[in-house]
Amino acid sequence: MKHVGILVFVVLVSSVITLVLFFKIFSFHDFIKLLPFSFVSLFYSVSLFSKNKSLRDIPFLKIFLIAITWTVTSVVLPFLELGLTINLEMILLFIFNFLFTIALTIPFDIRDLAHDHKNTKTIPLYFGVKTSKNIAKTLLGVCFLISVFSFFTLGQVIPLVVAFVLIIKVKENQTELFYSGLIDGVFLLLPLINSF
Repeated sequence: MKHVGILVFVVLVSSVITLVLFFKIFSFHDFIKLLPFSFVSLFYSVSLFSKNKSLRDIPFLKIFLIAITWTVTSVVLPFLELGLTINLEMILLFIFNFLFTIALTIPFDIRDLAHDHKNTKTIPLYFGVKTSKNIAKTLLGVCFLISVFSFFTLGQVIPLVVAFVLIIKVKENQTELFYSGLIDGVFLLLPLINSF
């Protein structure tokens, strides 16, 4: 597979940087709070109850596991850490990030069509590639509406536009760099653009 070496290097470096930054910003107590989601990530691909079954093999579950883990980590934890109470803005941001994550995860299920077992129910396996891409674009449209009627900033709009364009270009034979480089990279645009 092309670019695997580059991707492995990026993942390893990113993991080390993430751990260092995490313990500079957060406490060990915060680390404990995230353990349940760490276990979800661990058992996402690793068999938990049998030799052949992992969490990702439970029909339609894997995309929601990814979305809820990412959203809790990127929205709920920061709100709790800052001592903020649940309000409409947090709820809208939670929904925005949750739908945005699902939309960007669908392309990875399209990529995995050739490798996923037929019993592993995913949106592309059930609805087909074209409909799945339309679902992803619709979710991005809902995110755009949430942004327009709430926190409307370039930090939300630019990643949505980039994600929409990339989803149009999604196909089963795209390179791994397209998925793990470009589509995964869209997640970085949200905090990067909002930090300016």
